Amino acid sequence: MNKILLALLLALALAACGQPGDLEYNEAVTSAFLRDLQRIDRDMEGLINGDFDTRRTTPSTPPVKNPGDHIVELEKNLNRVQQLQHSEEASKFASSLSHYYELQIGYYQQLKRYVETDDKAQKELLAQDLASAYQTLRALPEQIFAVQKQFLERTSLPH
Repeated sequence: MNKILLALLLALALAACGQPGDLEYNEAVTSAFLRDLQRIDRDMEGLINGDFDTRRTTPSTPPVKNPGDHIVELEKNLNRVQQLQHSEEASKFASSLSHYYELQIGYYQQLKRYVETDDKAQKELLAQDLASAYQTLRALPEQIFAVQKQFLERTSLPH
């Protein structure tokens, strides 16, 4: 995670020299993206710890988390990435973020099915699929930040 934060700081520093619209775009979508990165890490840990298993919930434990709430938030973030005005230089960055959000929405849809099923065998299969999807999602941020860095470097060049 420290590498990601360093990449973000570098990207923000480079953005200070970029086009005003791209700077605003970068700030708007990156802050939401970082929150979503942290959220999926917490939720995967919660899945491992049984936080999404309705059978493990007792009066002394908190209620099961609702992945449907996060799907709505992710869809808003995806729309924001796609609809906020940005330059041609930011298009590949926007495309990378859109792809990530689409995969993350799929992850939470799968997690929602996990919460809703009582079939133990089905839960086990869904948990395996979720672990695999999580590994795919965790591999993408470094690639996204590399694309972000390229776009910010291009926008900081004199036009």
